[in-house]
Amino acid sequence: FVDLSEKTIILDVILGLEDFPLASVLSERLGIPVFLLEEANAKLLAEVEYGIGKDHDNLLFLLIGAGLGKGIGAGLVTGGKVAKGSQGFLGEAGHMTLDPSGPMCTCGRSGCWEATASLSIFVQRAEELCAELAGLEYRDKLHRCTELIVEGDERILPLFDWFVAGQAEGIANLLHLLDPELVVIGGEVAIFGDSFLNLLRSKLHGVVMKPFQSGYSLEFSPLRDRATLLGGSALLMQKAISIRQEA
Repeated sequence: FVDLSEKTIILDVILGLEDFPLASVLSERLGIPVFLLEEANAKLLAEVEYGIGKDHDNLLFLLIGAGLGKGIGAGLVTGGKVAKGSQGFLGEAGHMTLDPSGPMCTCGRSGCWEATASLSIFVQRAEELCAELAGLEYRDKLHRCTELIVEGDERILPLFDWFVAGQAEGIANLLHLLDPELVVIGGEVAIFGDSFLNLLRSKLHGVVMKPFQSGYSLEFSPLRDRATLLGGSALLMQKAISIRQEA
């Protein structure tokens, strides 16, 4: 959670930060202006400025797999404008409840999307099924999981089906609530490629209400790993223009 002034981390439940003026700390040490931008919003801004979001007035961006697979976030464009919410906190999709009786989340609630069907949980369960994943670094595990899925390994395919079904439940809730014309998916989950996207489309068709089924398209972000940096650069351009106009 970043405040609207884009200077302070209000809360980061993963890093354990609260009301931390990170921008001021960095600005003092570097001697230049510093601004903060939450990752999902950075990627959304990149899509709006440089990606497929340029051509859409109602867009939902989903970040699935942030912080070594633990995080799930969202960003929204409605009426051609990036929505922020009254406090700038809009988009905490990962803390939407999928299973009230599910495991405890880092936020203190039970059954959040991040706690029940995050990418890190998928990798953790895959390691329990596939002994060759033991001892590997997280990203190496993720790469190996991708290879096993492509190979059609029967140990991991049911787990992959479960994982994609979890994403479909979360996305269906957002589709019913926000009615976007385009859903753009970014984050580490993109490593799964068409194996993920095609199965997700199929799963969504089974859980999305009929009036919504033909009203949206679903795509991976074409910006991939560049999105966060591009979003940050877009924010800096906006700030530079604003400072120049005020001078």
